[in-house]
Amino acid sequence: MKRALAPIALLLIVGGYLSLLKEQQQNFADDPGVGWHLKTGELIAAAREVPRQDPFLALPQGEAFGLKPGEQRRWVCDQWLSDLAFFEAKEAGGYPLVCALLGGAFLVAFFGVVAPAALNRSGSALLALASAAAAFKLSQVHFIMRPTVLGICLFALVHCAIGSFLSVEAPSVRSVLRSSLVFAALFLLWANIHPSFVQGLLLLLLAFPASLLEGRLTRRRFFGLSALLCTSVAATLCNPQGAGLHRSIVSLALDPYLMRLNNEWRPLVERANIFGVAGALFLFLCVVPLPLSMALRKRMPVGWMYDLLSSALFSLQAIQMVRCLPYAAIASAPLAASAYRQLLAGIALPSSFGLTRRFVAELERLEGRSPRWAGVALVVGLLGVLSSHRTLAAAGPHVSPFVAEALSHIKGDPVPGAVLASPDLGGRITAALYPQHRAVLDDRNTMLGADIYRSFFGSMRSLEALRQLCSVFGVHYVIFAPRDTVQGEAIASGLCASVLEMPEGILCRVAPRA
Repeated sequence: MKRALAPIALLLIVGGYLSLLKEQQQNFADDPGVGWHLKTGELIAAAREVPRQDPFLALPQGEAFGLKPGEQRRWVCDQWLSDLAFFEAKEAGGYPLVCALLGGAFLVAFFGVVAPAALNRSGSALLALASAAAAFKLSQVHFIMRPTVLGICLFALVHCAIGSFLSVEAPSVRSVLRSSLVFAALFLLWANIHPSFVQGLLLLLLAFPASLLEGRLTRRRFFGLSALLCTSVAATLCNPQGAGLHRSIVSLALDPYLMRLNNEWRPLVERANIFGVAGALFLFLCVVPLPLSMALRKRMPVGWMYDLLSSALFSLQAIQMVRCLPYAAIASAPLAASAYRQLLAGIALPSSFGLTRRFVAELERLEGRSPRWAGVALVVGLLGVLSSHRTLAAAGPHVSPFVAEALSHIKGDPVPGAVLASPDLGGRITAALYPQHRAVLDDRNTMLGADIYRSFFGSMRSLEALRQLCSVFGVHYVIFAPRDTVQGEAIASGLCASVLEMPEGILCRVAPRA
């Protein structure tokens, strides 16, 4: 019976987290960008070419926002490979297949990459699995149909690969060359999947001060890390936009308005319940291990300083931007497992705690079997995800009755035109109406810039601003949300006539003279 304890426990753990994935599938395809991501993949598959100008949004009829009438916007299509993969997967098996494939990748990243890295650091399979499970739970905030999921998986691979490289006492020339090829391949893939490859470059930069603080930055290690960094940076330039991709990322990072526009870029305290489960997990996984590892530094394993610096950096990022929570969780898991392992190893239980001592001894006895059964549990979990993808009916997008009816009404209009609506609806408009009708704006912040977003939110409060925006883009329809205060004035002034009115919003047809 004791031998069955480890596999049963681990299978239950993996099964429990698979059930969490199933819960997350309810909102899997509800991201605002799903529509234009899939349409981009469709265009790339048809033309065998990555677009350099935006094909989806309405062209201006007048000069505004630095654009001349009829001028297309230049678009740095920075997630083209993910878009193509999503489209092909959806064509093959619909949204359920996309959900299953991303769920499998997510599971491998945490239980197939992060957990073994935590095991190598701590020597405790149970603590490694516990830290990986906590990281998995924290990171589920971004388990949605977006290329960022693949970026998270690649971050886990790069973080653990750097840790493995740093664990070698004196890397040989052959190992450096081999590692350089691996890193070049990872960053080549990453730069064409998602802009989060910048986080991987930060990890490589952290390896230098980490080795220096541990007194292990020898000449050979310095040149080895430099080779990894140079080949990785060079690989990120191998994309359809070249250095333009990097300039696009920098322009977004330096724009304070755009960085506060989306909820995922807001601070952790604004977007998560810090007094709930997420807050407790973040505390014990990302916060407590930092001072604990410093206090136990003499007993920490080789390479722990890299874990400490990466955990501290990305935890600070997560506090400032909830989007970075998965990176903080992945970077913190190995440090948490090793810190708690050293803490428990230093605790001597009194003889009166007989039952507790026996329980701890039993856990230690099972440590040797746990890694093997963890692999079995991972395989079983993956097979379960992939084999059940056709029954995951909740994986598709959810559209409110008002939005569905509004899009259906606009689609029936044979006259092509522009549709003005919230950026959150831009992707849905593209998916349902392109190319006959086009959205004025969507959630691609870097391409659009801050000015047009300011103009849109102003137009939802000011009749004159709305009239100007409709004139500039030749708007045919406006979809108002209940919070848009200008909708009554727009109807009363004759700017637009109400076509569809529901509690969730109002669809208005703009008068031709407007």
